[in-house]
Amino acid sequence: MQKISLRRVSVVMLLFTLSGQAPATAQQVPKDAAYWQAYATATKRNAMVTVVLTRETLQGRLLETTADDMLIQPNRRLLRRQPLQRVRFEDVTKMTRTHPYRDAAIAGGAAMGLVVIVIIIGLGKH
Repeated sequence: MQKISLRRVSVVMLLFTLSGQAPATAQQVPKDAAYWQAYATATKRNAMVTVVLTRETLQGRLLETTADDMLIQPNRRLLRRQPLQRVRFEDVTKMTRTHPYRDAAIAGGAAMGLVVIVIIIGLGKH
């Protein structure tokens, strides 16, 4: 089995960056309003979503969808409830479902990994 060095990977990534071309997996075809309308309709109500618009990014709960737009309850900011926002599907450039406790889950997983490593090191010294 051949080892791939960090230097080789770094050089390849640097060449991609300098050439101005991205790998084929990074290039995406722009999606239209009909695509986002179908995606939002298929998403469960009250699901946490992140919606990237042409001017801003919204994070909140998807409350309802219509043929032309969707209604989003943005996340609270400093204990103040934000007003509901109607978002037209033509303005959407990206939309993803997010887990409400995603950051806490990542931190918890990292902490558990650290605990396991400390236990393994502690058991290995006997």
